[in-house]
Amino acid sequence: MSEKLITCEVIPSLLRIVSNVPHIPVFFQARLYDNSAAENWQGATVHFRVVGSLPSKHSGGPTSYEFARGEPRARAITFERPTGIPRLIFRAQMLNLLEEPQIFVGRGYHRFVRAAIGEVLPPGVHLRDICMIALLSRGYTLVHSAALSKDGKGVVLLGPANTGKSLTTILGIERGIGYLAEDVAATDGDHVFAFPSTPSFAHGVKGVKAKNKIDQFKLKLVTLSHTDLPFLKYFLPFPEPDIGCLARPVEIVPKAKVSAVVFLQRGSTRFESLCKDEAFRRALILNKTEFSYSTNKLLYAYSFLNTEMDIPRLEAEEHRLLRNLVDNAPCYLACSERPERFIDIVSDNLW
Repeated sequence: MSEKLITCEVIPSLLRIVSNVPHIPVFFQARLYDNSAAENWQGATVHFRVVGSLPSKHSGGPTSYEFARGEPRARAITFERPTGIPRLIFRAQMLNLLEEPQIFVGRGYHRFVRAAIGEVLPPGVHLRDICMIALLSRGYTLVHSAALSKDGKGVVLLGPANTGKSLTTILGIERGIGYLAEDVAATDGDHVFAFPSTPSFAHGVKGVKAKNKIDQFKLKLVTLSHTDLPFLKYFLPFPEPDIGCLARPVEIVPKAKVSAVVFLQRGSTRFESLCKDEAFRRALILNKTEFSYSTNKLLYAYSFLNTEMDIPRLEAEEHRLLRNLVDNAPCYLACSERPERFIDIVSDNLW
């Protein structure tokens, strides 16, 4: 009997995931939906499989790199980490990371690792990092940002966690403004591309109305798990909701020309130009906080054995694309003590 696979375009036309499980904890997207009908797909494809057995690292190759093993230039690496519990060993294997990446993880690893345990990262973190590498190798980068579009004008909204990006996005949607992203977007330096199904908006945005009682309950539980009972998020019996659960229909804009880059900041109300160097510095810091591919030891182990994957070169590409993003559009600083005011500030000054 053939295995049922889900093919999900997480970034329309740019990135899709092919997986045998719909839920990958800690990945950007809460649940993978079988939504790809593209026959002549030109974007990046990343394969993720949860499997019952994987080869021991001792059969993975003669060269070891901490808890990983592989052969030089074999484009494969095997990871194995004992847990101290009999018969429970976390195993993973990565193949062809610069062509059509494949990630295989053991069932125990997928089931139990929902947060970093020492140097053992959740499988979803590895998938995030490999998606970033797949995009960088094709001339795109992920950006830790929200993005909205009106009248063909795309606005990229950046800021640290809990600044107000998601709330600004929700309020924009309620006003009929086109939606691209609320936590993570993609860019080629000139355009912003939609990453529509992330669940971050549900973490702390109170008063969000869902389209049915089940989604409303999920929203309340997620908000609770990220405020009063943070440990609860690792044991939720169902994936977190995405933007599609909102009561108001959401107009998803797949791609928009970037007309402005806006950094959100708490403080006395003002809207002012931001110099390019400072905009680049802030964008880079925010990306380094969100994306871990440049510090992921498994990826360094793969790079150590496969010289074609040059992580410093990929970092330089990320820097180039972020620099182009801020150089190709005016950059602004929007400040308010009340995050619900950001949407008014942005709309009054840019739309």
